[in-house]
Amino acid sequence: MRVTSSQVDMAVRHQQHSARSVREHLRAWVGERPARDGAASDAGSSGAPPRIASQRQADGRGQVARDNDRCGAVEADFTGIATSLLKALAEMLTGRRIEVFDASELDSDAPQPSATEATPSQASGRGSAGFGIVYERVERVEREESLRFAASGEVLTADGRSIRFEVGLSLDSHVVHESRTEVRMGDAIMEDPLVLNFDGRGASLLAERMHFDIDADGSAESVARLAAGSGYLVLDRNGNGQVDDGSELFGPATGNGFAELARLDDDGNGWIDEADAAFARLQVWRPGEALQGLAGSGVGAIRTDAAATPFTLSAGAGDTLGALRASSVYLDEAGGVGLVQQVDLAV
Repeated sequence: MRVTSSQVDMAVRHQQHSARSVREHLRAWVGERPARDGAASDAGSSGAPPRIASQRQADGRGQVARDNDRCGAVEADFTGIATSLLKALAEMLTGRRIEVFDASELDSDAPQPSATEATPSQASGRGSAGFGIVYERVERVEREESLRFAASGEVLTADGRSIRFEVGLSLDSHVVHESRTEVRMGDAIMEDPLVLNFDGRGASLLAERMHFDIDADGSAESVARLAAGSGYLVLDRNGNGQVDDGSELFGPATGNGFAELARLDDDGNGWIDEADAAFARLQVWRPGEALQGLAGSGVGAIRTDAAATPFTLSAGAGDTLGALRASSVYLDEAGGVGLVQQVDLAV
């Protein structure tokens, strides 16, 4: 082909946008844990226990890191600094030496407590640390890029042909990197009861809160409510027809609700079913409603082992309400299957 003449038009449109936002939240107190309702702010009211609270939000635009490794390095550096600062703050508030460790160093195969039911005294044996610190940081980096290219024209060749053409190219990219750092110290721990789900979905939490002595220390904590369709697995130890505190749930006393449940498996078949003496005593508790037995709830058997399923449960504003920790299954009397989960509740 020999081109004798041509007319070509080309157009290009390129757009690129990068944004970075950081949300930080720090809440600390000395003495009793302050009540915290869903609609209340951390500023507090007169007469509230002493506490320190601050909140900062920063939004800015900047160049996105060239690769995830660089982002990870920056985040790791910040996490170390934040932990050191919080450690210093805790020591200043309490006058005690605070030891910090990496949870990944814990031995998951460590021996479990002896096979006995947790009692209220055991549940409350941890006592109160006398202070609490909650620090949350969420960083979000977002990059959008688009390219539009179009070319059209007409070409005349030496052999008399006329070639008209149109061609276009469209490219789009949208990348989001989000990292979350959360540090809890003292009494700002999470409590982790077992939850049965009856709506075919996993457990979820509401921003609405309730007051309940989940750690069985004699004082009520403010925890997020379960969404409709779920209920706590409980054992009414004193037979008074109500749930008095967290010692009657599975998990808050030891941190491992499934291990507590497994101790009730008399025949060792991996299921809590009618062959186990405790089955008839287990009930489902939906706060505000009467207790209901497993059989009355349609539950036929509960699996005692579980798989780790870590997932943060947050409110619309990003505040952490709790987290999924582990999941297993239960069978209903009709042969269907449902989910039973260990849910860490932020208190």
